[in-house]
Amino acid sequence: MTDSKISFKTFYKVWEQRLIKDAEYADYNLTKYIFNLNLTAKEKPTNKGGRPKGRKKSTIKRNAAIELAYSKLRIKGYTAKASKEKLAKKYGLAVSTIDTILKRG
Repeated sequence: MTDSKISFKTFYKVWEQRLIKDAEYADYNLTKYIFNLNLTAKEKPTNKGGRPKGRKKSTIKRNAAIELAYSKLRIKGYTAKASKEKLAKKYGLAVSTIDTILKRG
């Protein structure tokens, strides 16, 4: 064998022995190195109420009726302003609310 192969083999053996020795004396207690980190999962907070998402079925039906009545009034020849005022009076809502209902669809 050549001199470089022998020196590499001896280097590799010494390196392997050092790894084994280090592994024997290694400290696997990682709590020393983690400084007060809270790694626990937090529970999701329970729903405390609040505003419900979506609309009530009665509101959806009312809005559909308003849209239908508006289109019928427009076909009869009423202006947009007059038909909105008439529907506001009929349903007890503001004119701006009727306008919003018609915009949203």
